[in-house]
Amino acid sequence: MLMSDVANCVQKEYAFDAMVRVRTSAGLRPCDFHGNFYMETAQDVELGAMDPDKCVLVELKHDDKLDENAGAHVQVALLYTSFAGERRLRIHNMSFSCCTQLSDMYKAVETDVLVNWIGKEAARALLKDSPKQVKERIVDLCANSLACYRKNCANPSSPGQLILPESMKLLPVYANNVLKSQALSGSSDITVDNRAFLMHVLNSMTISASCAYFYPRLIPVHAMESSSGSGESVTKLIPPCLRCSADKLDENGCYIIENGLLMVLWLGQALGNHWMQQVFGVDSVAQLDTEGVGRHTIPVSETPLNERLRNIISTIRSQRKKYLKLYVVKQRDKLDMWVRTLLLEDKGMDNSPSYVDFLCHMHKEIRNLLN
Repeated sequence: MLMSDVANCVQKEYAFDAMVRVRTSAGLRPCDFHGNFYMETAQDVELGAMDPDKCVLVELKHDDKLDENAGAHVQVALLYTSFAGERRLRIHNMSFSCCTQLSDMYKAVETDVLVNWIGKEAARALLKDSPKQVKERIVDLCANSLACYRKNCANPSSPGQLILPESMKLLPVYANNVLKSQALSGSSDITVDNRAFLMHVLNSMTISASCAYFYPRLIPVHAMESSSGSGESVTKLIPPCLRCSADKLDENGCYIIENGLLMVLWLGQALGNHWMQQVFGVDSVAQLDTEGVGRHTIPVSETPLNERLRNIISTIRSQRKKYLKLYVVKQRDKLDMWVRTLLLEDKGMDNSPSYVDFLCHMHKEIRNLLN
């Protein structure tokens, strides 16, 4: 694990002593910045080092009329020092379409970016406000956004019907998972240091990393093909994901759960003897030792199932920016309850709402706003 992270750090490209400045066309202006950086002025974002795994989120404010025909333009300039000691300037120019109709704006919403912003905004707000206040703010933000769509864009329908814009159908599930994340809510099982680490990581997460963290992948691997999978494409090698809920866990199955920071291999207590013999070299789940070295490793053997499982784990690790530590957990093991906290569609151990409960609460909030 350490060697993999060291190798990744050595092989990455870095921009040292970096300074970022954002310029915009008339009608727009950068009003806020999110990330792990230092700002001596209101315009320049200063970083000791920048790499492809870090993200600086810029919030733009629309405070003047925009020309629908001319569009809007944003320029991001990065002044940095290369490995060779050369002072360089990298410039990104972006052009955006403008619209005058709310319905067109809702069609263009990118929920992944919105979730990344909500997570960063919440992490910063926790430094001065209580978790309860931060959570209420997130719920109000989502409810107001969806109520605005219902009032101004949606076709007339029954008040009892929940209507969401097509581009924001996943916002409620992501928002609920942001509220339940350990970086924000914490729990008795997480130390202050670990929570501070998660808040720090969340503050610089890329969009893809924040989406993986707020909605972990649940991958069934007990029904995978018996071939080794060498040379197969990623989409064919990794089985389709399931919804992130304990209802999808079968005691006859084996599942990988990963959120971009760690990976769990969950073994149902009734998992087939043949599968266990092929992958772990034991006759049953009960015979597998997960207390010592076996907690974090898959034994290496030449059986096709064993090789295919190791290829799947290696492929998932290659998709993430850091090495994912593996935890092998048996059903009803002492870590089983911890694994359940990663299944964010379910009701939390601290009575935090399930996705269905949160969706009903969100619907109620929207109706109250409309009335």
